[in-house]
Amino acid sequence: MNKKNNLDLENLDEIMDLVGELLISKSRLETLEAFKDQDRDILSQLDRITGELHDKVMKVRMIPLANIFQEFNQIIKASKTDIELDIEGKDIEVDRAVINKLADPLSQFLKSLVSNIEEQKIQENTKEEITEEISIKATKTGNEVIIEFEDNAKLIDLDQLQEKIIDNNILSKEELEKMSKEEIFNLILKDNISAEKAAEDADQNIAAVKSIKKDIEAINGDLYLELSEDNNLKTVIIIPLKFAITEALMVKVDDDLFAIPLEMVSETKRIPNSKIKKVKNEDVINYRENTIPLIDSYDFLNFNKEVESDSSASELEVVIVNTGRKSAALRVDELLNQQDIVVKSLGELLSNTKNIAGATIIGDGEIALIIDVRDIA
Repeated sequence: MNKKNNLDLENLDEIMDLVGELLISKSRLETLEAFKDQDRDILSQLDRITGELHDKVMKVRMIPLANIFQEFNQIIKASKTDIELDIEGKDIEVDRAVINKLADPLSQFLKSLVSNIEEQKIQENTKEEITEEISIKATKTGNEVIIEFEDNAKLIDLDQLQEKIIDNNILSKEELEKMSKEEIFNLILKDNISAEKAAEDADQNIAAVKSIKKDIEAINGDLYLELSEDNNLKTVIIIPLKFAITEALMVKVDDDLFAIPLEMVSETKRIPNSKIKKVKNEDVINYRENTIPLIDSYDFLNFNKEVESDSSASELEVVIVNTGRKSAALRVDELLNQQDIVVKSLGELLSNTKNIAGATIIGDGEIALIIDVRDIA
């Protein structure tokens, strides 16, 4: 990349920042009394221009995933083992800010898959020439992209993992027997899983998965493990299409304003209080023929309840959130409007704040925190 292109990209980032500031200013204008009953056409025109400008800038910023995937072939060529790499979805376009933050973590993760295959080949010590396979599949769904890594080697040994969990007193053997294989694999993503009592190679693989999960969450994405139809372990990565500006649902909790990214919202509902049931002493509701947990936003955000909620209230305001593999109902005090928000980082000191993904400035200049619903259920 030459110097001119670097300068162009820097200018593009600055233009994106200015679009964000324009969006905030537009939202603030919408709250002014002068625009309540007159001159609405001026505000409507400003809204149109701001929207078109944002769309044009985003089109320039969007680049294909091929910019990351093209390096993968070099990683495979450098392997000591015969590996066939199958990639789908190279042409899917993503915000270049997302691409820049993803390139190194995805490459490092692929290297860990290749290294695992090589280690297993050495351990098997067989003369039979078998071509190993790694599949990378990207698909676009709504405002997100799902990237699946799958190979026919054993990334994590289920028996070793269960021994680790039992030895570290995280769960008992009886508790594990009640869980599915996928649920057990996904336990490694929890912070309380220690890497002390498993084989060294298993530790390295678990560390690789947990490392890329941290990188993915830094761009408001998600990662989980699932079994394929061939019973291979798949690493599923969910990333946002765009990074800086997104649509959000605004809600109130204890008179404080919060934003929930719209791609995580299935719908909003008013639930009759009588429809709340108890399962294992936890509140649940029926939603589309499924039972999903009902999460109190006060508990989720670690707020103190000065006044207990009125159990006689006829209805509750809830947001049905979906993180791709699980759904839950988040109870809030008030449902507000949908609006475009400019995502701002909390900074290094607050980057690990539980269940908060960032902040934004709304129309009246107030700061609203962005709720991270990935671990809601």
